[in-house]
Amino acid sequence: MEQLARLRSWALDHPIFAIVVVWLAITLPGLGSGFLWDNDETYYAGSALNMLLTGDWIVPAIGDKVFLDKPPLAYWAMAVFMKTFGVSEFAARLPSALWALLTLLVTYALGAWKAGRGMGLLAAAVLGTTMLFGVLGRMVLVDGPLVFGMAVGLWAFWRMESAGERPTAWAGWCVLGGIGVGAAVMAKGPLGLLPGVIALVYLAIRRDFSFLRRAHWRLALGLLAIVLVAGPWYLAIARLETEQFVDRFLLEHNLARFTTPINSHEGPFFYYLPVLLLGMIPWSFFLVAAPWSRRPRDAFDLFLACWVGVPLVMFSIMTTKLPHYIAPAFPALALLTAREVAWFVAHPECRPRIVSAGFWFMAIVGLAVVGAGVAARVLVEDLAWWAVMLPGVVLVAGFGLAGWWMRDRRPCEPACALAAFTTALFFLVMMTITMPRVAGVQVVTVATLDAMELAALDDGAVGNDELFTYSHFEPSLFFYSQGHMNNGKRQELAAFLEGVAPGRRALVLVREKHLDELGRLLPGEWVVAIRAYDSLVLRSESLEARFRKKDRYRIRLVELVRPVADQD
Repeated sequence: MEQLARLRSWALDHPIFAIVVVWLAITLPGLGSGFLWDNDETYYAGSALNMLLTGDWIVPAIGDKVFLDKPPLAYWAMAVFMKTFGVSEFAARLPSALWALLTLLVTYALGAWKAGRGMGLLAAAVLGTTMLFGVLGRMVLVDGPLVFGMAVGLWAFWRMESAGERPTAWAGWCVLGGIGVGAAVMAKGPLGLLPGVIALVYLAIRRDFSFLRRAHWRLALGLLAIVLVAGPWYLAIARLETEQFVDRFLLEHNLARFTTPINSHEGPFFYYLPVLLLGMIPWSFFLVAAPWSRRPRDAFDLFLACWVGVPLVMFSIMTTKLPHYIAPAFPALALLTAREVAWFVAHPECRPRIVSAGFWFMAIVGLAVVGAGVAARVLVEDLAWWAVMLPGVVLVAGFGLAGWWMRDRRPCEPACALAAFTTALFFLVMMTITMPRVAGVQVVTVATLDAMELAALDDGAVGNDELFTYSHFEPSLFFYSQGHMNNGKRQELAAFLEGVAPGRRALVLVREKHLDELGRLLPGEWVVAIRAYDSLVLRSESLEARFRKKDRYRIRLVELVRPVADQD
C-alpha cells in the first residue's frame, strides 16, 4: 500500500510523463512482431505503401486498383513512418500507437479539468488498459485518428459549454474543436461529424440551447477549420475520381453500411452491448456495478452518456457491424468508469460484490484459455500450444489474486491496480508471444506467413517482379513484396509470362476453383509444379473438414519455369 501511494504521488507530480511511460511499456513492445493480418491490416498498409511508391498522396490505391474505402489521413501517417523507418509491420502500426497516446492525453486533460489530476490520470489508466482500446493501438486500423479527432472536438465543446469560458477564449476552442472534427472526417469520412450530433443531443436533453447563442459567430470559425482541414482532399478526389468517389466512397462505404452488411459483417441490434462490456474489461465490472454506487450524478455524466449513447444507437441501427466501430465511445466510457472507481475507492461500503465476482469470472476465462492451449496440443500440428496457454495463465494468476484480495470488502485500490496490470500484461503476451506464433494458422484467408515466404523467394531463381495472383487479389502479397507483384486475368497473365526471362521461375497464386482455367492458358512448353498452401494442419480429418473453407476457395501456388530454349 505504501509503494502504491508513493507511485500515485509521483504520477500526480508528473502526469504527462507518467502517461507516456505507461504507454511506452504497454504499447511499443512487440509492436512490429507478427505479420499483418488479412485483410484490413494489409489493405490499409498496402494503400500507404502505394502512396510511398507512386508519389500519389491524393488517390488511395493498391497497385492499379483504386482503394477509395476511407479518406487518406491514416495512410499518410503510415507512409511517413514507412519512409522514416522502412517498410515493416512496426512502421505500419506505429501511427495507431501514436493516435492512441494522443487520445489518452485528451482523456487525461478532460478528466483533470473536471476533477483534478487524479481523475485525469485514472481515466487515462482505465482507457489505456481496456481490451478494445489496446487492439486499436496495436493494429493497422483507420479508427485511431477518428477516435482522437472526435475526442478533441468534444473536449472543446465541453470546455465552452460547461465552464462559460471568457468569450475571448471561445474562438480558440472553436478552432481547436474544428481541427479535431476535420481530422476525424479525414480519417473515416462523414462519420467524423458525429461530435456535432452528440453536442446537439446533449443540449436537447437539457433543453438549453444558450450555448449556441453564446458561441454566436465563433462557431463559424470551427466550421471553417473543418473545411480547411478536410475540404482540399475531398475537392481533389471528387475531381480526380468522381465516379469512384460517389459510388464507392459515399454510397457503398458510408450510406450502404446502414442498410447492407458489407463483406457479411452483420449482427443483431444489441451487438454492441456485449462488445462494450468485453471491450472495457477489466473495468466493465465497475460500470455494471454503477447502479449500486449511489454516486451523485451531474451534467458531466449526462454529457458522457450522450457521448456513449449516440454512437451506440447509430452503430446498432447500422446493418454492417464490426467490434472496433464503437471505439469512439471509449474515452467517454473511461471517464465514466473512472468516476465510478473513484467513488468505490472512497466509499467501500457502497461496493457490491459484482466487482470481485467479475474478477473471478476473468480468472475462469483464463482457465478456459489454458484449456484451449491443451486442446491445441492434441489437435493441431506445428502450433506452439504453450503460446496459446500462456495468456490464460496470466489471467488466472492476476485476476484470481485480485478477486481474492477484494473479499470481505477490503480496499479495492490494490485490486484495481492489479487488474489493470494483468490486462496490460495479458495484451503484451498476446501480441508479442502468442499472435506471432499463430499468425500462420489463419483459417479464413491466405496466411500472411505464406505471403512473407513468397516475398522472400528472391533467391536468384525468382525475381520480385515475377509474382502473379490470377483472378483474385491478395493485399498481403502486395505489402510483403513491397509492391512488386502482378495481378489480373487472361490478358494480364499473358503479358506477365512474356516478361519472364528464360531459365527463370515465376510464381502464380490461384484459387482452387480457377486452377483448371489457368492450366488452359499456360503455354505447353512451361514446366509446371502445383502445391497447395494449407493454413491449418489438423490431426483429425473431420475437424479439418469443419474448419477449412470449401475447397474451391483454397489457394494453390503454381511454380512455372520458362525453358532456356525459349531464349531465341
